[in-house]
Parts: sequence; C-alpha cells; structure tokens
Amino acid sequence: MNWSAAKDMLPADLRRMLSRVLGRDKRPRVRRYIPHGVTVEQFFTSLRDAGVQCAVLRWFDTLPYVAPGEDIDMLVADSDLEVLGSYLDNTSGSLPCDIYTAGGLPGTQYKQRPYFPAALAQSTLSRRLLQDGLYPVPSPADHFHGLAYHAVYQKGPASGLPTTHADVPPLAEPEHDYAAVLGALCDQLGFKISIDMESLDQHLAERGYRPARQDLLNLSKSNPWIASHLLG
Repeated sequence: MNWSAAKDMLPADLRRMLSRVLGRDKRPRVRRYIPHGVTVEQFFTSLRDAGVQCAVLRWFDTLPYVAPGEDIDMLVADSDLEVLGSYLDNTSGSLPCDIYTAGGLPGTQYKQRPYFPAALAQSTLSRRLLQDGLYPVPSPADHFHGLAYHAVYQKGPASGLPTTHADVPPLAEPEHDYAAVLGALCDQLGFKISIDMESLDQHLAERGYRPARQDLLNLSKSNPWIASHLLG
C-alpha cells in the first residue's frame, strides 16, 4: 500500500501531524483539501470557532452541498493563513479548496499576483457575512464586484458574457451562468449596469477595481479579451 492510500485511512489530526513531520506541508500551495472524514459543516465550524477571517468567493448558495467536480474558492487574511491551513490537507482529501490570501502570499496567488486588488480583497473580508450562521460569504456588493472581476479579467470569454469584440466571442456553454448571477445581484443592488464585458469593466474601473497594467499584461496571456479591449 502506498503512502497516499495508507494516509487516507488515518484520522485527520494524525494525517496533519504526519504530513508536517514528513515535510509535506512546507511548500505553500493554492490547492488544498478538506480531509477525509471531515464534513463541510465541521470544517467551517472549526474556522468560525477559531475566528479565521476568510470568505467563500462564489457558488456558495448550496453549501454545505458542493457538486461533484467542483471546489471551494476562498480568500483569507494573510495573518490567518496558517490557522486555516491547519484544518486542510495539502495532498488529498474529500473536497478540494483553492486558497488565496488577500496580500498574495507565496503559494496563494493567482498567476503570481494577489487574487484581487487590495481594496476589493479588504472589503470582501471586512464586510463578510455568515450564511446560515456558519459559512463566511461576501456582502452582496462585494459578491457582485468579486464575481464580475473573476468573470471579466480571470475567465474572459470562458465566462460566456457578451462582448462587442467579435474577435473574442464568448463561450456558448460556460461552466457557470455568470450572466444570470451577476444580473440578479445587479437588480438586488439597484445597479444600472448592462451585464456584458465592457460595461462591467467600466464599472469596476470606476471603483478602482480594474487590475493595474502589469497585471493586465499577465492576465492577457490567458484572456484574449483583455488584449483586444484594454491593451490594443
């Protein structure tokens, strides 16, 4: 029996201790796992009781249920990364989680940069709410801005959002219905914004949430819409 298979049979606390002893926790990484034998409710109860400043960024309406093949994307305060990491396994588990820090600590970045601009990250953490008294989620405004940022700059045409740029057509069947969720949040917040790439970019820019030019250059390597609209 190999290490991975044998480790999965051990209690979560013992797995974490052995991982630290064997040096498996030394390299920071975005992808981590809720350990086998720990439920989603138990994991978030531990974070709440420990006072960890974090937020589930999106697709949190169905928690504790997470669809097969999906993961949990989380933003955490730099100072709480070590505590949050102590409840996760670096190598395997029952549910993957992608962990990003507000300041972009090593191993918790998106394309070698902080996941969000500093102002958006700070707002997301400081104004977070507890869904069902347990799951930390962004306020409606921060949810809208964070999801729009993710869709426009990180996903690009893969978000399925319409654009005026014919050279970068949106994906016909995106993984998630970004337009519907953003539209519902827009109505809830009373924003008068068209749900398309250009309008959302302008709205984010007006609030100081558009990435800096160097970050746009980096993101454009996997997002051709940025090259067409912002760097052309």
